[in-house]
Amino acid sequence: MSAIKYSFAAGAAVIAMLTACGDDVTNVTEVNEKAAIDLVEKYKELPKCEDSLYGTLIYAADSSQVYACTSDGWASLKGEKGDQGDDGLDGEDGKNGEDGENGKDGEDGTDGENGTSCTANQLSDGSGYNIVCGGKTVGTITNGTNGTDGEDGTSCNIVSDENGVVVIQCGEGENAETTKLYKAMCGADPFDPADKFCYAAELYNLCGGKVYDPSEYYCSDEVVYDRCNGNEYDHETLFCARFADSTEQLYKMMKFGDQTWMTENLNYETENSYCYDNNDENCTQFGRLYTWAAANEACPEGWHLPSQTEWETLIIAADGNISEYTDYNLAGLALKSAEGWDNAGNDTLAIGFSALPAGIKDYESDVFNGIDSYTYFWTSTGKDTYSAYYVKLSSSNNQVLIDYADKSYGYSIRCLKN
Repeated sequence: MSAIKYSFAAGAAVIAMLTACGDDVTNVTEVNEKAAIDLVEKYKELPKCEDSLYGTLIYAADSSQVYACTSDGWASLKGEKGDQGDDGLDGEDGKNGEDGENGKDGEDGTDGENGTSCTANQLSDGSGYNIVCGGKTVGTITNGTNGTDGEDGTSCNIVSDENGVVVIQCGEGENAETTKLYKAMCGADPFDPADKFCYAAELYNLCGGKVYDPSEYYCSDEVVYDRCNGNEYDHETLFCARFADSTEQLYKMMKFGDQTWMTENLNYETENSYCYDNNDENCTQFGRLYTWAAANEACPEGWHLPSQTEWETLIIAADGNISEYTDYNLAGLALKSAEGWDNAGNDTLAIGFSALPAGIKDYESDVFNGIDSYTYFWTSTGKDTYSAYYVKLSSSNNQVLIDYADKSYGYSIRCLKN
């Protein structure tokens, strides 16, 4: 029960007020000092009248009455009836309205004139008819004449119906004319499949006579090339690296002898790969640093992590003066990038390998060091359970050295085409 309780100190005044406004008076007994006035919305929400509620006053909003809990149950506290009000004065009778005047009848309209009839009289020579209306000739209709015979048409035949093209020939010999009708449609447009093809409701020219998927390939000089991540690119100097997770990235490449190498460091994120100083901008410039295990899994499809022997082949070609690998080589002059190294240790022979001083990640101290001064590349060749061979270039000399280190170090990657 939702109720608002008031102090019974004002109870007598409330009862007196309600008595003055109500109807019959019900005598209330056993009202005690604990009485209070509660408020409920409806009479049926009154609680059960028990000994503990004797003397309680509750106002029911739906009946606009106050009820008291007594030994006889809930009793309504109604006021006495008030005096009846005086009757009002009778109003005066209204006057009747006057009748309006009748309107005048309208005049009858005049009769229209009779129309004249028309007849068609045949001309004496039978060439037509005169149209006569009201005794007057108002016009003449003459008979039509036969047209001249038209020239004989030539017959037409289907002479070919292949590959969606229907060829129709009309006439014979030198005067014969042929028309091609194409069964192929692209949207609302017909087309010749010998020259074009339809893709996604758009027409494209065949590329070297071939149909291709324009969303994955493009045509250049009648050759179909693949796109990389939706982009066209120079297939002579770039390749599209595709990874198992469908990632596509463009990388520079160059052929050295019988080998085709990436000429920039790999920047494909894998587990156990890092950006120098954990700065993404360093990954963009220098590529990522990988542990040996991660490096063996990172190269894209069709490429692999080069072995120690494959690196030695490149070093011999880059030096130009040795026939087998030796530490006393000068291959660094050709393999380093043209700028970015300390102590002017830059590429002076410019063969395009463009090795960058990317630095390393030290697994023992878990810190990065060597950026701008040296770079290490993993080979796929392991030495033992814990170590593997790497290739080192430094700004302090022009040698390219091969050594081994713990597989947990973070080094750069160059991939070699299969």
